[in-house]
Amino acid sequence: MVDLLLWFSNLAKGLMLLSLFLLLLRVKVLSPPFKWLMGILGLFLITEIVTYLFWYNGKSNLPVLHVYTLLELILWTGFYRALFQDDKVFQRRSLIGLSLGSLFIILNTIFWEDLYSFNSQAKTLVQIFLVTYAVIYFFNAFGKTDFSEPIHQANSLLNFAVILYYSGSLFIFMFSNVLFEQGSKLHDGFWLFNGILFAVFQALICFSVWKVVFRKQKYISSSP
Repeated sequence: MVDLLLWFSNLAKGLMLLSLFLLLLRVKVLSPPFKWLMGILGLFLITEIVTYLFWYNGKSNLPVLHVYTLLELILWTGFYRALFQDDKVFQRRSLIGLSLGSLFIILNTIFWEDLYSFNSQAKTLVQIFLVTYAVIYFFNAFGKTDFSEPIHQANSLLNFAVILYYSGSLFIFMFSNVLFEQGSKLHDGFWLFNGILFAVFQALICFSVWKVVFRKQKYISSSP
C-alpha cells in the first residue's frame, strides 16, 4: 500500500510541475484566475518540499499543515474572487467568509488543535468553503456560459476538480484524528484514497491548463 501511495504521490507531483511549467510559458497573457492558480500550485509544491524536509530531518511536519491550510483558503478565495470579478455580491460575501474562516483557522491552532496536532477541524472548514465556491460557479454558469469556448471549458474542469477532490477528502479529514487514535486499519486505506484523489485532481488541473495555454484566442478573464 505504501508503494502504491508513493506512486500516486509522484504522479501528482509530476502533473503539478507540468501545469506550473505550462503556466509559466504564458504567464504574461494569463487571465487573473489562472495567475492565482499558479500561486495555488506553487503552494502545493512548496508544501511538498517543506514537508519532506521536516520528515527527512526527523521532525514533525504537522505545523506545515496548519500554515498550508490558511494559505490554501486565502489563495483559492483569491482565485474565485478573480473568477467572479464582476459579481459584487460574491466579492463582498467571499471577503467576509475569508476573514471569518482565517480567524477560525488561527483560533483553532491556538486553542483546540495545536501546531503538533492534526488540524482536521480547520481542514474540514476550508474544504467546505472550496466545494461551496465550486458549486456556486456551476450554479451561475448553468444556461449562461458557452462551454464550447476553451476558457470556459478550462474553468469548468477546474471547478469539477475542486468538487471531486475536496468533497472526497472531506470525509478523510473529518474523521482522520478518530481513526488514527483508534489505530484503525482503515486509516492507511483512507490516505491511499486521498492520494489517488489528489493525483486525479492534478490531472484535471493539468488538462485545464493545457486547454488555456494552447488556445488561440487572447486570454480573457471572464466570470460565468
